[in-house]
Formats: sequence, structure tokens, C-alpha cells
Amino acid sequence: SGIDPAQMEKQIRSVVNELIYLESRNGEFIAEQQRLARQEFEQLDQSNRNVSKIHKSYAPSAPIAWESYS
Repeated sequence: SGIDPAQMEKQIRSVVNELIYLESRNGEFIAEQQRLARQEFEQLDQSNRNVSKIHKSYAPSAPIAWESYS
């Protein structure tokens, strides 16, 4: 059919190598995004703890109630 097997193999290897490279870059990108998401989560978690501490400092722990009416 006029197809040179050596040329076809060269093209296939080229495509496979490109796919391997792209998979590698994708893995690195995903790892970086996970790291950034973890970092943001930790910052938000710390902020949440800080707000909770501030709230506890300024808000009364229990509502003020009358103990007797006499």
C-alpha cells in the first residue's frame, strides 16, 4: 500500500513520546494544584480557628438569665 514501515514506526514513536511528555507535565501540574489547594485549605482552617477564638473572647459563653424573680 506504499507505506514505509520504518517511517510509520518513527511517527508512532514520536506521537508516543509526545504523549508521555504531556502525561508527565499533567502529573506535575496536578501535583502543584494539589499542593496549592492544601496550602489554601490550611490558611482557611487557621483563619477559621482565629475567628472562633475571637468570637469566644467577645461573645458571652452562656446567655444571661435571671435566677429568681424575688
